[in-house]
Amino acid sequence: MDMLMPAEDYDAVLFHMYYFWLSPLPLLTKGTLPARRSPHQRYIFFILEAPPMAGISFRYTGGLFNWTMTYRQDSDIAWPYAEFVPLGDTPAPARGWLPAPAAPIAPTAAALESIDPSRKEEDKVLVAWLVSNCHTQSRREDYVRELSKHIRVDVYGKCAARPWPKDDVEGFYRTLSANYTFYLSFENSLCRDYVTEKFFKVLPLDVVPVVYGGANYSAIAPPHSYIDARDFASPRRLARYLRYLARHPQELAKFSWWKRHYRVVPFPASSLCRLCSRLHDPGPPGAYADVQRWYSGPGVCQQPRVQWGGSAEEAQGID
Repeated sequence: MDMLMPAEDYDAVLFHMYYFWLSPLPLLTKGTLPARRSPHQRYIFFILEAPPMAGISFRYTGGLFNWTMTYRQDSDIAWPYAEFVPLGDTPAPARGWLPAPAAPIAPTAAALESIDPSRKEEDKVLVAWLVSNCHTQSRREDYVRELSKHIRVDVYGKCAARPWPKDDVEGFYRTLSANYTFYLSFENSLCRDYVTEKFFKVLPLDVVPVVYGGANYSAIAPPHSYIDARDFASPRRLARYLRYLARHPQELAKFSWWKRHYRVVPFPASSLCRLCSRLHDPGPPGAYADVQRWYSGPGVCQQPRVQWGGSAEEAQGID
């Protein structure tokens, strides 16, 4: 027996836009939408991919969607890849992050320059990266190529000389924890609030994530739980800082303080609770005149900077 109700009887219909991107057919047209739509029904635009990677072109969306449900915090229902949940009597992140007990010391430019990359004890490979998308909007591959000139990076996956089975990510994480100090949690797109499992899944491990993305990480994660590559004037400066931390384990250890106060919860159920709450709101839901502009319009994503070096760049950088 068919247990599905007619489409118009549902309170909400969620359109997973990723599958519309994969389909060769124009699915969002009048001929392919449900034939009837009840006045109380909410149509929800849902996607967890960043605009440059989705490549979606909407042919019939004016006034179609009532709500958005994406990784972005300004969505009607925000559904991030993960969130930090406080432990014990730690205050909720909405009230502000618990301050780190002692921030890692930011070395001066002179201190960074004093680090000799040829030192024998630094022969251990400190940095690893697992990657399967070789050409990205963020041009992270260019950043890593430059970074590799100043510190050795072991690159695994489809885009590297060290292949790794795509279905054995957990095995990679075991290798990562056992052999490396830093992991490159580099996003494929520099877009607002776009932070994926590349960051969240390595947080519980015994490595420090180095992030590269378009989000404001300080709003997403506790202080000193990560290193932001974009805080450094160049990959060279970042490499020197990673070497500095490797030579000062007391400073490196400060990046683990947060694990006593927070845990990481992937795809939090609270987002679904917010959706249910919205469905019980009797007020008018509104509609998006141009959801594509909201999703991928000007200012949503940034263009990467792919040239480094030179006195001007060094002068304005962060030590």
